[in-house]
Amino acid sequence: TIPAIGHAYGDWTELDENEHQRVCANDASHVETAAHKWNKGKVTAKATCEKAGEKTYTCKVCGAVKVEPIPAIGHAYGDWTELNENEHQRVCVNDASHVETAAHSWNKGKVTEKATCEKAGEKTFACKVCGAVKTETIPATGHAYGDWTELDENEHQRVCANDASHVENAAHNWDNGRITKEAQRGVEGEKTFTCKDCGAIRTETIEALPVLPDSGRINAYVNQDREQIEFFFWMLDEDNQPVSIDFDLELTIRCNDYENTEMYSVSKKVAAEEIRQQVDPSGVERLCYILDIPFDALNLGRLSTAKLECKMTIESRYYFEWKDAKALSLEDLPYLVIPKSAGRTGYFDDENEKIVLFVFFRGDEFGSFVASDADFNLRIVNDDGTETYNGTIAVFAKDFKTQNVEKPLNTGNPDFDNAFGMEIYSVRIEIPYSELTAGIDENSMLYTSVSAHSRNRVTLEHTWEPEAAKDLPL
Repeated sequence: TIPAIGHAYGDWTELDENEHQRVCANDASHVETAAHKWNKGKVTAKATCEKAGEKTYTCKVCGAVKVEPIPAIGHAYGDWTELNENEHQRVCVNDASHVETAAHSWNKGKVTEKATCEKAGEKTFACKVCGAVKTETIPATGHAYGDWTELDENEHQRVCANDASHVENAAHNWDNGRITKEAQRGVEGEKTFTCKDCGAIRTETIEALPVLPDSGRINAYVNQDREQIEFFFWMLDEDNQPVSIDFDLELTIRCNDYENTEMYSVSKKVAAEEIRQQVDPSGVERLCYILDIPFDALNLGRLSTAKLECKMTIESRYYFEWKDAKALSLEDLPYLVIPKSAGRTGYFDDENEKIVLFVFFRGDEFGSFVASDADFNLRIVNDDGTETYNGTIAVFAKDFKTQNVEKPLNTGNPDFDNAFGMEIYSVRIEIPYSELTAGIDENSMLYTSVSAHSRNRVTLEHTWEPEAAKDLPL
C-alpha cells in the first residue's frame, strides 16, 4: 500500500464577500473554502451629525477587504435660547455650526399694569420654550361719562362711571332763548335761555325801548397837553333829563376861510354804552359821549375860526340838528392856519433899550390876518459886513392879538411904514440892545424870514436900513 500523499494546498484567496478558498497543488479539483476571518476593522470615514461614515475590515487570512457604513450620529442640541423678539435658537454640541431656529411659543400672558380711562396698560408674555419675555400695550379704556348736570351759572359737568375722580366741565350750550317778558318803552323785558345739554336756565334783561331825545348839545375843548380837540355830546329828553341811546353821528369841521376848507369829517355809530358820566370842559359832570380828534388828523385851514356841521340819526328814523353846533373857535389850536404871506413893522424903543417888532400873517387872497405858530428868523448886518445879531425867535398862535403899532419903522416900504398907529392882528417881538454885537458903521441891514409850523415857509424879503440906526449902541 502506497500511503496517501495528502493535500498540498496553496495560499488562501478571496472567493467572494463571505469566503476565501485554497486549491490543492496535487489535484486542482481539491478546493477548500472557509469564511473570511475579519479583523476589528478601521474607521476610514468618520460619521457626522447628518452623514454616515465608513469602517473598513480586512480578512486576516486572504487579505480580502469589506466596507461597512457607520450610521450618522444625529444632532445633540442644547437648550433653546432667545435669538430676537420673534425667534429662539439651539446649538448642536457635536457641531456648533449646526443651529436650529424656531418662532417663540408664547403663553397666554399676564396683565402687569392695568389700563385706565386715559392711560394705557401693559400685558407681559413669556415664551414657553426659551423663557423670553415680551410686553404688549393694553389701550386706555376711555371715559364712560354719565349725563351732564348743572355745575354753576357758567358750566355743567359729567362724571366718568369708570373713575369718579374723572370729571369733565364745559360751558353751557344755550339755546336761542325765548322772550318771557316783552320790553316796553322805558321798561326792561326778559329773555330766558335753556342749556341744551344739562337743562340749566338763565335769564337776560332786554333793554327797555329807548326814550327818544328831544334835543342835543355839544361843547368843544382844545386840549393842548394831549394835542387834540375834545367834543362833548349829550342828549336830553322833553323833561330835560339825560338820554342814553345808540345813534349815528356825522360831524364835519369847515374853516371859515374863502375856500370853506373841510378840516375834518367823521361818520360813525355810537353805542349807548359809550355814553357815560363824565366831566365836560366847563366842569359839569353829565351823561355824555366824548369824541377826541388829534391835531394831526385835521386838515389845515387859513383862518382861526371854523364852523361845525353836526347831525345825528336814531334808528334810521329820528333826526335832529344839535344845538350850539354852529361855530367853533380854533384860536388855541396850533398848526391849523396856513399863512400865505407875512409882514413886519416896528420901531426903536431907546428909552427901554430894545427893538420892538410886530410880525403879522395874511391867510388868503383877501388879506385876512391869521395866527400861526412859527419861527421868526432875524439877522442884523452892519454896513461894514459885521453881523451884529443873528437869532431865531419862536412865536405862537396863542400870542397873536389885535394891537396898536405905536411908532413907525422907516423901512422905505409904504405898506409897512403906513402901519403906524394901526390896529394889526400881530405878535410882538422885543430884542434888547444888550443882545446886539457892536459894529463900526452907523447903518445896518435887517434880514427877516418866517418858517410857520404848519410846514409852510414864508419869507420876508424886505431889508431895513433905518436912519435911526446911529442911535443904536453899536
